[in-house]
Amino acid sequence: MKTLGIIGAGQIGDTFIGGLQSFSPAVKCCYYEISEKRKKEIETCYGMVGEDSIAAVMEKADLPFIAVLPQVFHKVAPELANHYRKDQIIISAMAGISLEETAAPMPKGAKIARLMPNMALKHGAGTGMISFNEFVTEEERKALIDLFSPLGLIMEIPERLMDAATSLAGSTPGFFYVMVDAMVLGGVKIGFSREQAEKIALWSMYGAAKMMLQSGETAAFHRDQMMAAYGTTNAGVCTLEKENFRGAVIEAIEESCRQSKALGESVSPKHTTPK
Repeated sequence: MKTLGIIGAGQIGDTFIGGLQSFSPAVKCCYYEISEKRKKEIETCYGMVGEDSIAAVMEKADLPFIAVLPQVFHKVAPELANHYRKDQIIISAMAGISLEETAAPMPKGAKIARLMPNMALKHGAGTGMISFNEFVTEEERKALIDLFSPLGLIMEIPERLMDAATSLAGSTPGFFYVMVDAMVLGGVKIGFSREQAEKIALWSMYGAAKMMLQSGETAAFHRDQMMAAYGTTNAGVCTLEKENFRGAVIEAIEESCRQSKALGESVSPKHTTPK
């Protein structure tokens, strides 16, 4: 059984504690959290008592998992480095911090993975884009991907695509919520109650996604299957095209990616000399 040692039990840390408890009981978790209030919340929700120090987590963990804000990485890095073991793989879920920057304060040859998760991993239906430095072997990469796969889609990508993944995998659920909210308002406008409209919209979107995943066909294929001359879907799709719906979604993804790059530049820590 592998032990994931979470440093920082905020939203991302909570996602993995909850997701692994529900969908991957073969993975054990321990954690360190500086906030007493947050520690009580985790204990109440998951029955887990936090460790007293980062050192205690590092001693127990096979996979130290850095889930602190990127701005405070420099504060936790020395203790991580001092207690790092050669058999450990450090996983960073910090936005904007590269593999090289995470490795810089660590002992030379430290194995580092960079993970960009979204919150749906907690529910077994999320995405996690992952990159590795050169010291992580192919066998270790596969094992780590397999370890997290019960939580959703875990995909290895080159690190240069991490900002793109932050947008396409991390931010698009927010875009989806905006669309669903608009669908609900439209449903209310044509006569449904808000509760009815929300259930109909959610189940319709869930079913559409499930059909795509099971069929392996493109979104365009499924759209065309629903189109008919003078049909209701045709009328609605033509309205979306008229209002440049697709163009707006494309621009939202591009803008989200640009913002990810800008944030990375603003929080990137200064390199320290590797040991």
